[in-house]
Amino acid sequence: MLQPNRRLSIASSSGSDWSYTEDFPTADDGEKNGPAEKFRTLPPSQVLLGANELSDVVTVTLGTCHKNFKIHRDSLRYYSGYFRNVFEDKHEDKDEDEDDDDDDDDYEDEDEDEDEEADAVLLDDVEPGVFTLFVNWIYHEQLPHGTQWLQIGGEPQPEPSRLDVAINLLRLKASALADRIDAPAYKKAVHNDFVEADGERERYTPSYEYIIYAFNHFKPDDIVLDYLVGKHVAQWTDKSDSDDDKKLLTQVSYEFLMRVNVKNGQRKGDPSSVPNSGNQMVICNYHIHDSNAERDACMFNDECIEKDTL
Repeated sequence: MLQPNRRLSIASSSGSDWSYTEDFPTADDGEKNGPAEKFRTLPPSQVLLGANELSDVVTVTLGTCHKNFKIHRDSLRYYSGYFRNVFEDKHEDKDEDEDDDDDDDDYEDEDEDEDEEADAVLLDDVEPGVFTLFVNWIYHEQLPHGTQWLQIGGEPQPEPSRLDVAINLLRLKASALADRIDAPAYKKAVHNDFVEADGERERYTPSYEYIIYAFNHFKPDDIVLDYLVGKHVAQWTDKSDSDDDKKLLTQVSYEFLMRVNVKNGQRKGDPSSVPNSGNQMVICNYHIHDSNAERDACMFNDECIEKDTL
């Protein structure tokens, strides 16, 4: 049967409980209605929870403030290779301890507390608000829209002129977290969302805030770095930078400046031989795709970012 209004509570970065309700079928419901028809519209992690109502809840502690999140272990394991390995290692250690343990039933309650503590995970280098965005993905398999990024991520509403920058910076932080915890599906979704959102800002070069953050947090071969360099080269003019932008220039990495220099040189030499080196960039070329067929079907496959001519 369906379990109506099952409530999942996650601690928010602001300190209050962030919760929502979800309806999803159990395994019994799938058996009554054929091959789990109702499961097909649900994120895989919720199918797991539907099949196992007693799925263990574990504690993940985030940030220097040690904010606690209570999350279903199976959901973390499904989406994150990092958590999958962590829990496998912990349970291997636990099984070894149990083999050597002769405690009797009088210690059952104490053992349960120890089990919960054993499954706790500390990530003090991860911002709680950024992790909340990942938790939202776990239970919905959908990304926030617009200012929902700020609301879920626990960020204050910025000045209107900085709204796009603040949201896109959160997207980059979410993408970096996906790398940190080995969550490829989340990485793909967040990265593509960033490229599409920033690509819509056709008259703007990427914010130096993005560039500084990205070159400090992503591996050198991450495609987001190619995107930032490519769009900067395609869009930048001597009138692009505001006074505030110019103040950030001293923090821009040497690696970024060198890549820009090389890209400009390629454009002057033989632009036709260098993908995305002219005044147009095909957004899809900076997407993460799992196959050529998926790339061919991408709605952004022929959508270009054109150089601002104003």
